[in-house]
Amino acid sequence: MKNNFTRFRMKNSAHLSACLLGVALWLMSALSLRAQTVYVTQEGAGQQSGADWANALPGSQLQATLASASEGAEFRLAGGTYKPSQTGDRGLTFTIPSGVKVLGGYLGNGANPDQRIDFASTDQPSSTTLSGDIDNNNQLDAGNSEHVVNFNKASEQTRLDGVVITGGNATNGGGGIYNNGNRGVSSPTIQNCVVSQNRTNGKGGAILNDGSSGQANPVLINCRFVSNQANQGGAIYNDAFLGTCKPTFTNCSFLNNSASNGGAIYDYAEANGPFGPPGPGDNRPLLVNCVLQANTASATGGAMVNETRGAGLPTTEPTLINCSLVSNSAPQGGAFYNIATPNTINNTQIFAKPRLYNSFLWNNGGGNTTVNIKFKNNSGGTSSGEGQILFYNCLGDPGVNNALNTDPKAQIITTSPFVSASNLQLNPCSPAINTGNTSYYTDRSSQQTDLAGNPRMVGATIDIGAFEFQGTPAIPLAITQPPASQSSVVAGATVETTVGLNAPADSYTWYKDGIVVTGQTSGSLRLTNVQLAQAGSYSLVATSACNSVTSTAFSLSVTLSRLITLSGLSVSPNPVCAGQSISVEASVGNLSGSYSYTLTNGINPISGTATTSAFSQSLTATGSGVQSFTLTVSSGEQVATATTSLTVNAPPSPTLISSGTLSCGQTSLTLTASPGEQSYRFSGPSVVSQSGNTALVNAPGTYSVTSTNASGCVSTTSTTVFSNTAVITMNNPPTSTATLNAPFSQTLTATGGATPYFYSLASGSLPAGLSLTPSGLLSGTPTQAGSFTLVVRGQDANGCFGLGPAYVLTVNATAVISGFTSLENTVCVGSPVTFTATVGNVTAPYTYTLTNGTSTTTGTTSGGFSQHLTATGSGAQSFTLTVSSGEQVATATTSVTVMPTPPTPTIATQSGQSYPGGQSALTVAQYSGTVTLLINGCSGTINWQGPNGSSGSTTSIPVATSATGTFVYQATCQQTGCLSAPASATVTVQGAPLRVITPLFDCASGKLTLRTTGGNGQPIEYQIPSVTTGWEATNPVSIQAKDFKKSLKLRARQRSVGKGGFESDELDYQLPACPGARVASPETDTELRVVVLDNPITGQAVVVEVRGAEGQPLRLALTNLQGQPISEKTLEQARGVETQSLSVGSQGAGVLLLRVSTAGQTKTLKVLKL
Repeated sequence: MKNNFTRFRMKNSAHLSACLLGVALWLMSALSLRAQTVYVTQEGAGQQSGADWANALPGSQLQATLASASEGAEFRLAGGTYKPSQTGDRGLTFTIPSGVKVLGGYLGNGANPDQRIDFASTDQPSSTTLSGDIDNNNQLDAGNSEHVVNFNKASEQTRLDGVVITGGNATNGGGGIYNNGNRGVSSPTIQNCVVSQNRTNGKGGAILNDGSSGQANPVLINCRFVSNQANQGGAIYNDAFLGTCKPTFTNCSFLNNSASNGGAIYDYAEANGPFGPPGPGDNRPLLVNCVLQANTASATGGAMVNETRGAGLPTTEPTLINCSLVSNSAPQGGAFYNIATPNTINNTQIFAKPRLYNSFLWNNGGGNTTVNIKFKNNSGGTSSGEGQILFYNCLGDPGVNNALNTDPKAQIITTSPFVSASNLQLNPCSPAINTGNTSYYTDRSSQQTDLAGNPRMVGATIDIGAFEFQGTPAIPLAITQPPASQSSVVAGATVETTVGLNAPADSYTWYKDGIVVTGQTSGSLRLTNVQLAQAGSYSLVATSACNSVTSTAFSLSVTLSRLITLSGLSVSPNPVCAGQSISVEASVGNLSGSYSYTLTNGINPISGTATTSAFSQSLTATGSGVQSFTLTVSSGEQVATATTSLTVNAPPSPTLISSGTLSCGQTSLTLTASPGEQSYRFSGPSVVSQSGNTALVNAPGTYSVTSTNASGCVSTTSTTVFSNTAVITMNNPPTSTATLNAPFSQTLTATGGATPYFYSLASGSLPAGLSLTPSGLLSGTPTQAGSFTLVVRGQDANGCFGLGPAYVLTVNATAVISGFTSLENTVCVGSPVTFTATVGNVTAPYTYTLTNGTSTTTGTTSGGFSQHLTATGSGAQSFTLTVSSGEQVATATTSVTVMPTPPTPTIATQSGQSYPGGQSALTVAQYSGTVTLLINGCSGTINWQGPNGSSGSTTSIPVATSATGTFVYQATCQQTGCLSAPASATVTVQGAPLRVITPLFDCASGKLTLRTTGGNGQPIEYQIPSVTTGWEATNPVSIQAKDFKKSLKLRARQRSVGKGGFESDELDYQLPACPGARVASPETDTELRVVVLDNPITGQAVVVEVRGAEGQPLRLALTNLQGQPISEKTLEQARGVETQSLSVGSQGAGVLLLRVSTAGQTKTLKVLKL
């Protein structure tokens, strides 16, 4: 039975899933408190609580709700497909707890939702399907459920009723149902179910009854097991390993299941006796009114394997009552394979022994129907094991009678007892009707109906097999009275004989000498007005629904009462040519009235009726040679026969053959007639001449010849002469140019006329090196340049020819490339490369292709070749130039070496200085000392460039900080002639504020040179209020002697950059006393002033501004409070305003001491580091 998996839509909403989970948990809680009826439909309804059909539980919640149900709960399932997992979890199954009932086949909606399929009166599967196709691909594959249904130690009150179970795919067993009685007892009832298309690689494709170390005793009623697959037990595996397995199957069918062993059922029992863990190993299935049909095994037991192993008293003893085993097959045991193997050498006797009562074995392999294996004790011990089978009042086809018992053995039947090969109900003539042993059935079963649901007992005696015959049995025919053995009568008499039968037949057929006698349709043969032709052997074949019988023969002899006469039989003319008319004549006497006649020459008999005594019949002579004609006349019982002969001469059978077909080359033909006869006469459209058996003709048409043989018989035959003349049109090749010393091949063609064509040169001459074949191929390698005019002649198979138009073939000189080179043989990647070449012997313009195998450039040009490319890749590269113009092609090669770009160097500040190291962008204060940039990462030649045209090739660049601004330095690396990408670094020098510092005064000249520090680089103007008027750029300033020893205010200013206005500073200065000597040294009694910029500090350096130490040695030292040195600097000669930076190193937050000293003064300041 085919089952279609049902598709359904899964809802993926997380919110909906949470709601459904809540409902399921509520239901599980309710079911755990009390037994109730739960109503289920595929999509659910109302509140989906399962309380009634209006609020039906959805099928997606069935698995979880069922698994948590309490004993006594009942689940009613409406039609639809239900799956144990909505997420593809193969481990989920419909687990039916002990004491819970699951009933399918309900309508579930409408006015009568509780209406259910009547399984007792219908032969249809349930509308409710439990499917393991959880991956929803309608395939029985690895994505399906491990088990569709699971019973775990279920009580006898547990019930599964009215469902289809399909799509299970178990790893070890029980693809459809796993009935687990391991170390317990599981005895559920399974009724009105179809278990179809389930599979396992192990045991029991449909059901695994696991009674190992426990008990598995299910009851199965009115179930069908169809097209299930397994390694052992295609449908059922009954396991009594150290346990008990006693399932009962009543009114069940096992159809088209398959396995390696046990196509339908595998029964296994094993016990250890005193040698291992205890357990009975008792396997006793009971099958009542069951059919096992068309099951197959690839190894053993097409229907059933029964195996017993171990020691002690393990038993495998299935009982089959009124079962029909039909058309099962396996290499060993088409129906049964029984084997028992002890595991001890001595003291063990075990059996595998099925018993069959009132059962059929039909078409299961004849002598291979049952195979019983006897254990061979090769060790010489006393242990034995034997497979046996016992038949009690069974029927089987020839070869099945190898049962151990004689109670009796199976009775052999040779015709099928069934309605048909697919319908195993009994036909009215079956020998199984009323021949069963009723007590065999009633002593072991109380089932009141057969497999079809009909009464099991019709009449006083039960039938054999799974079906009880419900009608009136037919009685096989038997002959009670044979016909008379013989009878002899005179022609014209009446004959009658009768065959007696025990019952009326459906048909009566009389045969005479094996031929059906028409009009005789009863058990009596009656013939009136018997004639001689009716003499022979007669027999009757009577047929009924059950059989047919054939009577013994009745022999009939017929004789005549008087004779008629027949004389003067002749045929004329004689001899005669076949096909001419002849007349047969004779005289008939000694009769009156009409008579019948038959005239025959053994080939063409004719019959008729005549009344005259002068017999005459006209015929046409046929055949040849001497023929015997026989005339038979009869009237009533009178018959007379006469014979004469006729010589029939065969007419000639001439053939006429033409010597060919008229064509341009063949203008006349010869017609030849054969075989040689006395004379021939030719006719036709244009017979030029004829002589004997030949004629010359020169026009097409139909020609005939009339032949006369020596017997004077004449025949005519004809033939048709055809003419093949045509206009031949030549076609020149499409290509009319060739290249000197280059292969050339073109084909000339022709149309019109008949193939094949033959070609030749009609005029002109071919270039040296080329040839023209008869097939029209113009080919070769031309060694002569120039233009050649050719005319080619084409001739067809009939000799018709035509000349082609002039074909002008131009042979061009070979193209030449010379001087192909690149102007740059070694280049850096990314650099331009120019290729040049001289191209000759081509018809301009020409196409070119330039390639190095990686990149290709194509184009069209004329004259000399020149192409610019950009170098890519690296290493030596071969460039190929190909130029072509028509058939002219030339190629040249040159090479270019592409050097790689050197790596880009790095340029950054030197580490270990007062400024941060490793920086490519640095900002410092003006006059903060030289900044050193280092160039790294170049193994070739370094080139660097800086501001104001500065450059060099050293690995270090000194950057002065005396001027403010942003200074950019770039460095490249040159290696193998190639230049890297530039690296750059930026040093930004920020100027200090403009400050007026101690000037220089020359007592001898009275010149006062004003001095400043800092500033933004703009021009500086000076002012001394008591000496100068306004602002001026003059410097130095002349001081009058009268102003000596005066206190002066020195001022300086410069315009602000980008802000407008001025930046200015001033200094109070006391001119020194000049005793008459020239004073050129700076003033040394100025107070030392020290300022820490940005105190407290947050960075890694202390920036100090020092005034009053101009021209003097200056020392700066930074220590912690304990006097431990951190950093220091010494200047040989300080500037008027000295700005310096001291590193604080790895010092943490706290107070540091800064000491600044000249030869005569010292200042100490506290520096707070955050």
